[in-house]
Amino acid sequence: MKSISFLLLLFFQLVAKGQAERYAVLIHEIMADPSPVIGLPNTEYIELKNNSNQAINLFRWKINNGTTTATINTQFLLQPDSFVIVCSRTQAALFNEPNKTLGITSFPSIANEEDIITLQSAENKTIHSVSFETSWYQDAIKTNGGWSLEMIDPSAPCAPNNWKASTNSKGGSPGFQNSVHGKLNHTTPTKLLQCFALNRNTLLLSFDTALDSLSITHTANYTFSNSDLSVVQAKALAPLFNEVELKTNAGLDSNKIYTLTLKDAMSCLGEQKNNFSIKTGLVKLIDKGDLVFNELLFDPLPGGVDFIEVVNTSNGIVNAKDIYISNRNTDGSINGNAVGYLKNFAVFPFEPVVFTTDTVYVRRNWQNVDPSKLLLVKSLPSMPDDRGNVLLLNSSGVVIDEVNYALDMHFPLLRNRSGIALEKIDLSASSKQKDNWHSASSSDNYATPTKENSQRKTTEKNKNWIQVEQNVLRPGNDGLNNLLQIDYQFESPGTLLSVYLFNQQGVQVCKILNNLICGKKGSYNWKGLDNQSNYINTGVYILVAEAFHLNGMKKRYKKVIGIKRV
Repeated sequence: MKSISFLLLLFFQLVAKGQAERYAVLIHEIMADPSPVIGLPNTEYIELKNNSNQAINLFRWKINNGTTTATINTQFLLQPDSFVIVCSRTQAALFNEPNKTLGITSFPSIANEEDIITLQSAENKTIHSVSFETSWYQDAIKTNGGWSLEMIDPSAPCAPNNWKASTNSKGGSPGFQNSVHGKLNHTTPTKLLQCFALNRNTLLLSFDTALDSLSITHTANYTFSNSDLSVVQAKALAPLFNEVELKTNAGLDSNKIYTLTLKDAMSCLGEQKNNFSIKTGLVKLIDKGDLVFNELLFDPLPGGVDFIEVVNTSNGIVNAKDIYISNRNTDGSINGNAVGYLKNFAVFPFEPVVFTTDTVYVRRNWQNVDPSKLLLVKSLPSMPDDRGNVLLLNSSGVVIDEVNYALDMHFPLLRNRSGIALEKIDLSASSKQKDNWHSASSSDNYATPTKENSQRKTTEKNKNWIQVEQNVLRPGNDGLNNLLQIDYQFESPGTLLSVYLFNQQGVQVCKILNNLICGKKGSYNWKGLDNQSNYINTGVYILVAEAFHLNGMKKRYKKVIGIKRV
């Protein structure tokens, strides 16, 4: 009997001598939130799969979540293409699969919403690491608990979108082939998400999936366009290997935006080479005028979520981590529970970012959304469906922009305003200007997150004191000439501006503006409503503008316009 035990021990030791390569063993299934119980034990677990063609001894292998590390102190030989359940030692017997279950002491607790789980060999080599989030379930109901996350295609362990919620009636398939097992489309290219400047000499590249760590550490593969900068050190960051820290030979110029190119980066399995190009540069401190609100969805459809779009209107790069969103209390004071994005993210001049609690929902409901501009936050300030207030703050608590929104800012003929975003018309005009907002067009499914606003107008420098470029107004919400933009500029502030609309018989139909006190420059957006908030009938009209200043200045302007009701 002793000789048999000795031979088994020798066999395990011989097997353990061969070092496993990356992805030889996979984290194949994750039960992060077992409650409410569907049909499996009420305990967290992970499932490992031998993805190689050799038996592997898991003795002294480690599992950690960044804070807790547990070691497998049992000799366990995992055969090729076989599975083992790993859980807390006190819960192992609940699975009734003694030959497929490893109970270990100090099994790391798995967070319900997002976590990083890493598998290391006895030599402390990272074999596989998974950073999951609730969007991986691809099922809003199953994110509430009781269902495991399962890998779809073990032959592509580092591919994006390779996980989804189990379809097994028990809520998971620990110890057996995954219920979602299948073949992925491997043509999905790796994306370079960000190149963030941590300081003048250090850059951090972030990809949407892991890459071959050797290919992304060759400094010769990196070049800067129109610059003498070069990369002198490149370090792939464990455990996910989807980030690279770069050191440059000289400091970045704070007033310059650079373009960095990476060539011949291999996929995580070494199957294909990729070339990338991305902007980067040092971020600036956020000050007043650097950011503005651009789009708000505050009354989503049932099952939907709010979102807030912000645009960088400065000439420099700002860090989304330094942007805070809040609102005012009933007494007018600023609510101290401001929320924000928790990671570094470079927002370039005149580019938007969208803050939301569910990026998957936004991508699913609107076309051509740029996923790289969607920022996932755990919460947003309270945004009542009828009216409310939202603030943008910098890291010092200074108010950068503010908007007061209300349902009556929407297109008035809309029967149901739920699920419809308010868009800013003119970026350069105040967010507090009520007529500077309009419902997103129906042709864009009533919202344009990360895209140019459907109702956006551009203001060019006026040649005359007043400018009305548009000849036809189409009151409606189809995104085509739904507003009449009246631009004005004067030599000095304090001018009184009135705008009237007459029919062809010379009868005044309405006053569009009545002695508006103007600054030196501004604009007004008319939606085609008369003074009783009814839409003007289709026809040809004469627009008359009159300006008066106490210094004696008087001006008059006339223009024929057409109105076509949509």
